Amino acid sequence: MSQTKAELVNGLSVNAAADDAITVDSSGRVLIGNTTGGSMNAAADNLVVGSGTGHNGMTIFSAADADGWIVFNDAANTTLTGAINYNHVNNNFAFYTNAGERVRIDSSGQVGINTDSPSHSLEVNGNLSLGN
Repeated sequence: MSQTKAELVNGLSVNAAADDAITVDSSGRVLIGNTTGGSMNAAADNLVVGSGTGHNGMTIFSAADADGWIVFNDAANTTLTGAINYNHVNNNFAFYTNAGERVRIDSSGQVGINTDSPSHSLEVNGNLSLGN
């Protein structure tokens, strides 16, 4: 059986055997499978998953009849400003900005821009500009 320990020294580190599994550093960053961060953009280092070697990832579980969300918001706004949503019932991804759905990928792979029910491989609702 491997040894697991937790220690609190300018942050929190939980490790299994010799490898740090979860670290909360003194700046409040949460590092899972990582002790140093590693993002090319320090503003994206609040939550780091993986070491950058081998397979790494993140899974969000929700009920089969509920949506999974990744939400982006600011402290002054309590309404949805930006988000990625996976709808389990209809098997589609939707991308939101400024509190509105902007892009949807439906269960058959059709992509809609400014429409939530695309009927072609790519459907754009609004003006389309291609190049200069």
